[in-house]
Amino acid sequence: TYTALDTWRALDGRPLYDHAISGGHLYQAHLRHLLSTRLGVRWGPVHNGWAEIIGVPAEVIAEFSQRRDEIEEMLAESGYSSARARQAATLASRAAKDYGVSPDTIVGQWRARANDAGFDDEAVQACFGHEPATPLAAEQLEAMLDRLGGPHGITEQTSTLTRRDVVKWIANHAAATMSATDVERAADRFLGSSRVVPLMPEGIRRRGQLAIG
Repeated sequence: TYTALDTWRALDGRPLYDHAISGGHLYQAHLRHLLSTRLGVRWGPVHNGWAEIIGVPAEVIAEFSQRRDEIEEMLAESGYSSARARQAATLASRAAKDYGVSPDTIVGQWRARANDAGFDDEAVQACFGHEPATPLAAEQLEAMLDRLGGPHGITEQTSTLTRRDVVKWIANHAAATMSATDVERAADRFLGSSRVVPLMPEGIRRRGQLAIG
């Protein structure tokens, strides 16, 4: 596509929104993987891309989740739940940053809030130093991909899927054992297997939709 040199056009960001949700889930999976392997953090069950650190009391999570609660409340009031609506709610609810506050001051405030909620330095340290999750063996990976393509897997509620859907599913079921690269490789392995077939006609296939074989 060409345009005149003296003409500026805005970037078409619509394809970015198509990948926003799966990208967010992939990011969270990679973050869990890094914190597990480097700091020995353990994780609870993954729900819609998110998991909580084992050892952090529910009261502390609630205390430090006020921002997320504001976003969820705004989405509930609007009646929308798309990635674009979430981004709009995130921007609308964001308070202006006070750049005059030093990082040490902010950390001190966080520690004081945690202490008030019963989460002292000793409890914080107890969340670290655990053995990281064992990487999936080849047979375990294949078993997970079998579940992904099974009757209670990715097509339990729908008959078609895209690569984004596969990445999202694996990211949510990989615990902290897989990095972002591992998730994408597993997705490609699944899509290249006999478990799925591309859909026809060509107009649908171009959108990257597939069906369980």
